[in-house]
Amino acid sequence: MNKRRVIIIVIVFAVIGGLCSGFWWYTHRNSRAKLLARAELAFRAGKYDRAIVLANRYIEKYPNDWRGYFIKARSMIRTGQYDNARVALKKAHALKASEVSILLEMAKSYSLPAQRKLTNRNVANRSDLLKKIIEQFQKANEILLSIKTANKAQSLDIQEKIGLNYQNISIAWQMIGQKLQKDIQVAEAAGGNKQWN
Repeated sequence: MNKRRVIIIVIVFAVIGGLCSGFWWYTHRNSRAKLLARAELAFRAGKYDRAIVLANRYIEKYPNDWRGYFIKARSMIRTGQYDNARVALKKAHALKASEVSILLEMAKSYSLPAQRKLTNRNVANRSDLLKKIIEQFQKANEILLSIKTANKAQSLDIQEKIGLNYQNISIAWQMIGQKLQKDIQVAEAAGGNKQWN
């Protein structure tokens, strides 16, 4: 009788232990997907600071998964933290070099700030800033040109981005040319005034 009770107790504890470990495994496995999904949802909702916090939690728990670094970098690009975004993208790329979207975001980390500066009215009078903008677009194109993909849709998207960057480079060079023409006109006018005095 005592033997039977002991066996029953052992079986009950084994079943309870199995259920608990199965429940822990299920919730632990799902918490990984949920945390990543929450970070992605925050990014899509435009809550970039929240997405960065969630991505950092994900990276802390799963440092060998490129997706945490990727979401963090995308959010940082949207908040203007371009240098920090590039650091996160380099980590993501080291973990999954075949992922094209990582390099696309890396290119964006150069082209997006350049586009924002190019639309600033004050930049037209600053040849030094325009040259830096051109360098950023060129860096973005270097990255885009390095991407190898067999996916035709991705390839077309990359070609379009390269074309837009070249168009923006052309606009920046035109602005530099206009600034030089104004400087020449001012210098000639100043020289002409000296002749009259």
